[in-house]
Amino acid sequence: MKTENRPLARRRMPDNLLLPLGDGAVFLVFTIVGLMSHKDSFTPYHILRTFIPLALSWYLVAVILDTYGKGGAVRVAANWLLGVVAGVAVRTWWVGSPNGRDLWVFLTVALVTNGAFLVVWRLAASRLLARR
Repeated sequence: MKTENRPLARRRMPDNLLLPLGDGAVFLVFTIVGLMSHKDSFTPYHILRTFIPLALSWYLVAVILDTYGKGGAVRVAANWLLGVVAGVAVRTWWVGSPNGRDLWVFLTVALVTNGAFLVVWRLAASRLLARR
């Protein structure tokens, strides 16, 4: 077995799980706030039908862009834009709605809200990680 392949595989995994766990929490908070604001059913299905597409899209884009390995504001911003757009697209395909104008409204709200949540979270995380 070659040992030079190990560092490449290790680089893909985040050394610290704080950032990916917090990023996932951002999508869970977005999902819960959305369900509450629409007075929607609060069932596991209703939570997961938004959370799963957003989180999986985010992490898939993060692997492709190496967001957790290389980091940086530009890489995180690209991850946000691509991940949220992909997540909304997958959710719309899965659920069947929203459509038409409502899809553009939902996409805008998802981008702005998740962007704001991610900025707040990432700023807090940078302070936490700086203390270590």
